[in-house]
Amino acid sequence: MRCGAVIVGVLGLVVGVVGLPRAWAQERALPIYRAAKVEVHSDADRETATEVARHMDRAYSAYMQWFKRGARRDAEERARIYLLDTREEYAGLLAKRGINAAGTGGMFFHRGDESAMAGFVNGGSYMQTLRTMQHEGFHQFAYEELATELPRWLDEGLAGYFEHSILTRTRFITGLVPSERAEYLKELSDADGLIPLGELFALTPKDWVSRVASGHTSTRTMYWQSWGVVHFLMHADGGKYEGRFRRLLAGLSDGKSFEDAEQAAFGRRGIGGLESEWRKYAGGGMKPDQLATTADRLEFIAAGIRALHDRDPDRVPDNIDDLGELLRRGGFQLVTYDHAVRLVRRADDPRYFPPEGSPRVYPAPASLRMVSPASKGLPPGVVSEGVRPSLRLEWARDKQGRLREKIVFE
Repeated sequence: MRCGAVIVGVLGLVVGVVGLPRAWAQERALPIYRAAKVEVHSDADRETATEVARHMDRAYSAYMQWFKRGARRDAEERARIYLLDTREEYAGLLAKRGINAAGTGGMFFHRGDESAMAGFVNGGSYMQTLRTMQHEGFHQFAYEELATELPRWLDEGLAGYFEHSILTRTRFITGLVPSERAEYLKELSDADGLIPLGELFALTPKDWVSRVASGHTSTRTMYWQSWGVVHFLMHADGGKYEGRFRRLLAGLSDGKSFEDAEQAAFGRRGIGGLESEWRKYAGGGMKPDQLATTADRLEFIAAGIRALHDRDPDRVPDNIDDLGELLRRGGFQLVTYDHAVRLVRRADDPRYFPPEGSPRVYPAPASLRMVSPASKGLPPGVVSEGVRPSLRLEWARDKQGRLREKIVFE
């Protein structure tokens, strides 16, 4: 790994300027934030880049611990992450490598002698940034530490599994189920719309990319069902298939082909032989959990607070009920993109602000309470009650003066 002179150490990280691989030598150098296992090349504000470096360093360690293995890479090498300030800069960096970033919020790529992941900060929420980093970071980990060619459904399913995991100060919480995903898979199951496992497993990387690029109607199903199958293999019936699934992954890590590793772990019929059990799990056996549901709710509330504060800081109320009423009355919507799929979340959805007398939702949402702003010119924060770990929404401003939210898990 080529590197330039070290400039200054920051909270266990090292900030410097790093030379790029020869093929990209004409690209402008970016400040680099080094941790033990990752290096973040970023023109985003210093605090954000530092936080992402620390977060992904811990995530990389968590991936290795989850797979119960040590790292293969040379101890002096670090996983490379490009974290750009804007979507335009992100797209430009990938374009210089001959990669079309249209419809993507992040990407792991391998070109020539460079393997890296890329994402951007502004244009999405803090939680979106971390989820993207964890998703693409797993692709990077899998390529460098497990196998260079995992079946696409498995690669995306595992990346989705870790995308929706949460790092607290002391642990990595996996197996979380956002209510939106569980409800979507149940609706598909009820309508007989799930992709048969044999068809999903047969999709090649070329098939996958082609469907995503063309906006194929199955795009959302491919990603979310792949995640669901991994969750099924890890957690269905109290972890009934977890041991076999881990044996499959161990076989792949040892260099076996997928077919050989699958048959050694699941027998001649393979995972496809569990089709009926999988469909039952997708049709109601997969239950949303309170932590993931609360995190999604807090992310939506943060977006609503930001929208109100940007328009008129004095309009932001000091309690959740009034906030919900104001956002519902204004028809507030949050539009996000999940792998080129446009998702619209609305303030009148009872998952975010359950109106009095509305049907009960499962799981019961944790109580959220607004707290006074940390300093003048910032919106109020929000803290959770009755869920572990607890969640806290904080606000700050970046180097451009833009509002920057952060959700802390304690």
